[in-house]
Amino acid sequence: MLKPKILIDTSFILPSLGFAVEQEIIEAIKYFRFFEIFYSELSLLEASWKIVRLGLFEEIEIILRGIRAVKETYFKVEIPTKAYALAYKMWINGHKDMIDNLLYSTAYVLNMKFLTVDEKLISFLKNMRYPVNNIIISPRELKAMAGKM
Repeated sequence: MLKPKILIDTSFILPSLGFAVEQEIIEAIKYFRFFEIFYSELSLLEASWKIVRLGLFEEIEIILRGIRAVKETYFKVEIPTKAYALAYKMWINGHKDMIDNLLYSTAYVLNMKFLTVDEKLISFLKNMRYPVNNIIISPRELKAMAGKM
C-alpha cells in the first residue's frame, strides 16, 4: 500500500535542529512513519535564518547533525514552476510570507498534504477561499489518518 505524501512545514524540522517546539509538533512527528514525509530546502533556509537571528553558533554541531538527519530521513521536494505562480498570487492577495506561500503552493500543485500549525496561513487561505480541504492537515488530523492505517 502506498503511503500518503505529506509536505511538512518548517516547524516540524525545528526539533531535529535542537529547537524547543510545541508539544503537538513533537506528538505529530511520532506518526511520520506512516507517511512519506517530504521537506523543502526552503524550510532549512527558514530555520537557518532563525539560527543566525538567535546567534546559536555554539550549537552548530547539533544543528548540522539535525540537517543531516532531515536530509537522510525525509524526501526532498522540488518546487514546481506552477507553485511559484500561485505563491506570487497569494503574496499579491496579502499573505506576505513567501516561504509559507511556496510550501502551500508546492503541496497544492503536487497533490500532497501540507502539515502545518500556522493558524495565520490557514486563516488567510480560508478567508481568500484557497483550497484547504485535502491539502492542509493539522497534527490532530495526521494522528487520525495514521490511526486508520
